[in-house]
Amino acid sequence: APAAAAARPGAMGTFEEAVAQYKYTSPTLSLLERLYLNEFWTRVAEWYPRWLAPNLITLSGYVCVWAAFLVTLRGSPTLRGELEPWQYALNGALFFLYQTLDGSDGKQARRTGSGSALGELMDHGVDAVVTTLLALIVADVFCFGISSMWPWTFVIVALVSFFLSNMTLVHSGRQMFFDLDVMEIQTTMISALFITAAFGTEVFDQFSFPLPEALHGIKTDFGGILKPGEEIDLTNGRLSLKLFVVLGGLFGCFFNYPQYIWASAKPYVWLRKEDQPEHIKRKVPGSGGLSLFSHLILIHVFLAISCACVAIGTSISDKARSESAMRAFAIVIAFSFGDIMDRVLLMRVAHVPLPLVPPGMAPLAAFSVLAWKDDQVRGIEPAGLGFHWWHFLALSAFLIHSAFFTGSIMRLARALNVHPFLIRKKAEAKSN
Repeated sequence: APAAAAARPGAMGTFEEAVAQYKYTSPTLSLLERLYLNEFWTRVAEWYPRWLAPNLITLSGYVCVWAAFLVTLRGSPTLRGELEPWQYALNGALFFLYQTLDGSDGKQARRTGSGSALGELMDHGVDAVVTTLLALIVADVFCFGISSMWPWTFVIVALVSFFLSNMTLVHSGRQMFFDLDVMEIQTTMISALFITAAFGTEVFDQFSFPLPEALHGIKTDFGGILKPGEEIDLTNGRLSLKLFVVLGGLFGCFFNYPQYIWASAKPYVWLRKEDQPEHIKRKVPGSGGLSLFSHLILIHVFLAISCACVAIGTSISDKARSESAMRAFAIVIAFSFGDIMDRVLLMRVAHVPLPLVPPGMAPLAAFSVLAWKDDQVRGIEPAGLGFHWWHFLALSAFLIHSAFFTGSIMRLARALNVHPFLIRKKAEAKSN
């Protein structure tokens, strides 16, 4: 579930002091959350036993997404809509289960009084990794292919939106969610999987909507970015359901982009000093106009490198190598972004400064270089092993992320004197 945190006044001391003074601040709710999701998650949490730790709920959602991703790669490795109907239904159910677990873990934390900075890192750290996987799972129903720009556009736009949403919390003190935000996009994605299970992937091309005559002449490949057959073509006067869903989701993300930046910058450019949030007045690590500027530079460098990886990786001359490399790239970008967000989260809950260049950027940058030099690199790869340079980078990204994430979880657990996956009774915690 979307969660937010801010430190109480006086949290400029040690790591342990900052973590102990963590305070939950509820984010704004999006349209569907206000209509039914928030109440639904509350009712779901009431069914959980009180001994069930919220972090176990979070981890269960993580497993659901990986299961759906493996189903997708196994049955439709090129993302061209080759899964069986029951597999699309399974993925829809797993996605819905992830959304429900992700929405109810915070409810369970408040119900059991076990909310903490550790849960904040676990919750959002998981979300940061699975965002890539979910985008690709659903991209398969539109049959663009793993070498198309469209699936990776979904991924990169989603990751940038995720980062900027968290920046609103870091700088304004409260995470902002708009009426049409992540839950609305997720619900549309889940619906697309179930629709595909019932009617097949062709349904998104068969159904279309009439367009105003002024739009009938539009056909663009965005200056050669889109490959033949992938262009936006409205010359027949109709908009397919596929393009409606795809463009609608992208439009929502692009529409929120300036709003996220304004919400983050507002405390520095609009509010008087006496009206600024307390964490800005106390100059906690990560706050301040210069910090915001460095954070925006970081995510836009990530954006540029990711785009370069996609452009170069999908252009590898050997089609089989290109598709294999792009499957590995899904792991690289998921864990590279996860490493960045883990460090943002630790900065948020424990005031640990964010590195100028997080280590997770290294495998991402290396992918763009090695994909560019693939013709030379393939000549020095060990023959017959089936292990290529992109597999090494995927493994590297996973290890970098896992080392920092698990280390941070254990450090937070020690600071709070808790077990990451157990709910300790208050009397027991005090006695220790």
